[in-house]
Amino acid sequence: MNQIKTEPLNYSKKHIATVLREAKKYKGLTGVNPVTACLIEKNGHIVALGFHQGEGSPHAEVDALLKAGKLAVGATLYVNLEPCTHFGKTPPCTASIIRAGIKKVVYAVNDPNPCVVASPARPILEKAGIEVVGPVSTLEGCLVNDVFFKNMSCHKPFVILKAGMSLDARIALGNKVSQFITGEKARREDHKIRREVGAILVGKGTVHDDDPMLNVRYGFLKKGYKNPDLIILDTNATLPETIRLISDTSRNIYFVGDVCPSFIAIYPHLHFFKISRHRVDFWETLLAKLYDIGIKSILIEGGAGIYTSALEANIVDKCIFYIAPKLFGGKNDVHVFSASDKVSLDDIYQLNHLKVRLCKPDIEVSGYFSNFETGEKSGT
Repeated sequence: MNQIKTEPLNYSKKHIATVLREAKKYKGLTGVNPVTACLIEKNGHIVALGFHQGEGSPHAEVDALLKAGKLAVGATLYVNLEPCTHFGKTPPCTASIIRAGIKKVVYAVNDPNPCVVASPARPILEKAGIEVVGPVSTLEGCLVNDVFFKNMSCHKPFVILKAGMSLDARIALGNKVSQFITGEKARREDHKIRREVGAILVGKGTVHDDDPMLNVRYGFLKKGYKNPDLIILDTNATLPETIRLISDTSRNIYFVGDVCPSFIAIYPHLHFFKISRHRVDFWETLLAKLYDIGIKSILIEGGAGIYTSALEANIVDKCIFYIAPKLFGGKNDVHVFSASDKVSLDDIYQLNHLKVRLCKPDIEVSGYFSNFETGEKSGT
């Protein structure tokens, strides 16, 4: 995930911050494509803002150029991701930029797509007499498109681990009661995260104990968002047909284990992957299969055994924790992790690019195991 840095020249940091901020708003809407926003500035004025709004729709640069029209001639174009140079479902953005008469292009981060790496935008644009400035905001550019960078560099889904817990890191009482540890605002934020991922993954214990729907609520499915697919780890097919989520035919539901649930054949939206949890390469095999069927990002929502297994397998890319101002204090309460003890502080899991914010009455803490500045990952 390393990026080649260049010496920044004259450009507006405010405009780069704008395209990075605006691009974030389209997470969950662009499918396998990155989120991008584009700003066109001329004579000190913003003349157009463009966005990529979904697979097959115009890229952000093209959208902005169409809005700018003749005002694009002699203008500066800002975009959060290096303009594409290849034909996909749409033509290369570099051709549109040249044709529009843009005089300068500023971009935040290099595009990791192998097609663009093999044929970067800079020489193409410079050959047409266009000044190119970038990458100028590598870290922020990577974080905005964290899923895309993982997909392009590793050909694996981006994995997020999300948990709500007490101050003493408990996610349930000893009697398995867990609703609700965190407050309403934290739960609303969880549903925003759900609508941005390709699938939610849980263990059979979470489904059995809570009988959740694991869908997107609070009215967050507007504007083209959809419910993520579901992945349920159920080794011995012990879940009953009465679980509520089976009734949700709007998405695919994948059961993973040694034994296929008997009700799979009845419902066309249910699927089974025979992958034994006893395999040493269980997680890698599962992630490869999910990536092959088009699932590019996964949100792990529990329970404790799944959290621990995923952490120890080193497949988690990002953690999001909602910490409630509560202390459980019981010796039999369920701890969020029960991983093997470390013998050295050098071996512990280190989060990078940490963000902490108040989500009243709770605290949201998020971070990445990968360091986008060095390309290294902790826990390996």
